[in-house]
Amino acid sequence: MGVTTMTGLPDISIVIPTFNRPDRLARALHGVLQAHGALVIEVIVVDDGSPDAAGVEAVVRGADPTGRTIRLVRQANRGPAAARNAGAAASTADLIVFLDDDCVVTPGCLDILLGVHRNSPPNEVLAVMGQAVWDPATRVSPLMEVAMRGAQFDYDSITDPEQVPFSRFYTACASIGRRTFDDLGGFDTTLPAFAAGEDTEFAFRLTKRGGRIVYRADAVVLHDHPLELRSFLERQRRAGRAAVEVVARHPELFEAMGLDAIADVGLREQFYVSLLRYAYVIGIEEGLGAPT
Repeated sequence: MGVTTMTGLPDISIVIPTFNRPDRLARALHGVLQAHGALVIEVIVVDDGSPDAAGVEAVVRGADPTGRTIRLVRQANRGPAAARNAGAAASTADLIVFLDDDCVVTPGCLDILLGVHRNSPPNEVLAVMGQAVWDPATRVSPLMEVAMRGAQFDYDSITDPEQVPFSRFYTACASIGRRTFDDLGGFDTTLPAFAAGEDTEFAFRLTKRGGRIVYRADAVVLHDHPLELRSFLERQRRAGRAAVEVVARHPELFEAMGLDAIADVGLREQFYVSLLRYAYVIGIEEGLGAPT
């Protein structure tokens, strides 16, 4: 698992929150163990109250039977913010990498993240994020293409990778120094206990403290999470509710979190017009024998 550091501590601690997705977790762990190279790592898997707790434990033990590299932390279901905080608290390295359980790191990804931190001033308030791309084995639907252009990720809008806006910070693959994380108080666990808004709120506090977010497009993770319209619409509804909570804590983010959209009286009409038009186009494609 690499050469021990002079301090005996790992180079990085990888924190993976998970909830009832043992198959995807297995791929994520396999990817980490295959891709870390010479880096000394520890992996903290935080089971956020999965109903199939035994399944999660079996995956962890199967990936690392000795328990020397991967540790399992359990908590009641409190959401990803609390799970990440619990993982960070259980870790020992000076650098924490947060990785979603549906993401598979590629070779070199962890080295790139670590390199940015090592080449930055020691006391800089800094977070670094990689890029999530759809797993090549996944059939990418039109919905998934749209999700990568703003609804879920929006890397293309990042104009300066050395100064990323807080609104473009994603924890699918992100690293931060332990001191910075602790000074910021971790993720806000008083936000709704689902995956929406906690990363943006954390990034806002980091930049407000004078910190910097860096983006490395070549630090790639493969996102293994096909999207279905009904569940993604519900995700967006949850994100909207979370945005209200974020603005309640930071009123200056009213426009940045999109709350000004409530005044857009034409938005619903645009939605229905687009929906009906799309149904018509699907019919044309079916008539022509084209795949939908």
